[in-house]
Amino acid sequence: MFFHAEAYASSITITAGDKTFSAVPEDSATAREIFSHLPLSLELSRYADHEYSGALPFKPAFDRKGTSQIKAGCLYYWDGWNVFVINYEDCDISPYKVVHIGTVDDASGICEYLRGAEEKIRVEVKEAE
Repeated sequence: MFFHAEAYASSITITAGDKTFSAVPEDSATAREIFSHLPLSLELSRYADHEYSGALPFKPAFDRKGTSQIKAGCLYYWDGWNVFVINYEDCDISPYKVVHIGTVDDASGICEYLRGAEEKIRVEVKEAE
């Protein structure tokens, strides 16, 4: 299922603990579908010392070629585990590929926060006001 651009947020916020970060969604069917389900409350777990990931409560469309070159401060979707991912370190995850779904405006701020966060965190993803 594909969504029109109006069906999802053009700007989002991610709140973890007492910190809120704004982000811009990527313009792709996968991103549009994920962000059309806002607000989302997700439990994310630290994985491989470079990311936090957590299962989505739905299976979005997977419409784009992925990348193995992940960037700190970016949001991704990995269909292998159906997870929403926030990366806090640049990394090559070959042979796996993820779809870039957004970029956090304050990439260094969210990365600093995540490097010092607990093993599991709860995040709220919603449309920016």
